[in-house]
Amino acid sequence: MPHTFNAPLREGKGSVYEGGVRVPMMVYWPGKTEAGMRINTPVTPPDFYPSICEMAGVENPETVQKLDGKSFVKLVTDGSRLAKEAVEKGKIRNQKEANAFVIPEKVSGLDPERVVISHMPHQWRIED
Repeated sequence: MPHTFNAPLREGKGSVYEGGVRVPMMVYWPGKTEAGMRINTPVTPPDFYPSICEMAGVENPETVQKLDGKSFVKLVTDGSRLAKEAVEKGKIRNQKEANAFVIPEKVSGLDPERVVISHMPHQWRIED
């Protein structure tokens, strides 16, 4: 057994599979969120900034670059689906320091059935 146990989810931290992207999140916003509401739609760290801006009433915050995240306010207030296309992860480590090469991967879509795309030729996997 690996040093982490995410059963029944596949893989773990640093992976684009369910075991690497599923982390519980709780939101308490009096008068806006419903007690006991359970949402299974993933959000990612870049989604927090636009969400907090929207919660604070800041419309279209000025930023130096385009925001990668999408606000999840409607998701937590009325259960609307978050319009996201993909989750990406991966980095190339220094061969000398880590003695490893991590292949960047991308999850195409956030639906239960999706394709995990490795940036190595001929390595596509169906996730369900």
